[in-house]
Amino acid sequence: MIPKFKYHPDPLGTEMFRQGEIKTCCCCGRQTDIWYDGPFYGDCDVRVPDDDEWPYERMDFVCPDCIADGSAAEKFQCVFQADELVGERPADPAARDEWLHRTPGYYCWQEPYWYTHCGDYCAFLGSVGWKEIEEMGLADEIADTFDEKINGSFTFAREYTHRHGHVQCFLFRCRHCGTHFITVDPD
Repeated sequence: MIPKFKYHPDPLGTEMFRQGEIKTCCCCGRQTDIWYDGPFYGDCDVRVPDDDEWPYERMDFVCPDCIADGSAAEKFQCVFQADELVGERPADPAARDEWLHRTPGYYCWQEPYWYTHCGDYCAFLGSVGWKEIEEMGLADEIADTFDEKINGSFTFAREYTHRHGHVQCFLFRCRHCGTHFITVDPD
């Protein structure tokens, strides 16, 4: 069982956590069969005294608990977000701290934008193409919230995006009003 992440509610579904073989968490040292496979930003090395062969501890195989409680970000002096936003930065510094230090990030080809809405960070729902948007019944809503200044042509997004494809979308949902947004990510 993994902890709840309010800004990234399904990190197994978005494939930012892997599971299977047993790994040792580089932060807490516990054995885990679920580990982080997403991005992090910063130096992410910790000096280990009395180690002549390799004097640094690398940030590999971080367990979900060490991300959720902030210990990985603290130990490795890193953040899990690139701090690129679409929308206004939320006023609550605690929300920004949770988003940067205790929320799994996501990989993309371009800058990893993260939507904000209703004064808070949105929930990241994962990679989608236009087919999935239509299957979820979100086509009209996405047409209304689509921002061509950020994403380019709406027609291009509708015709050429595929989940995990060379051109994909990332889906976000406002945690307060439920509005959905996408960013388009071409390789």
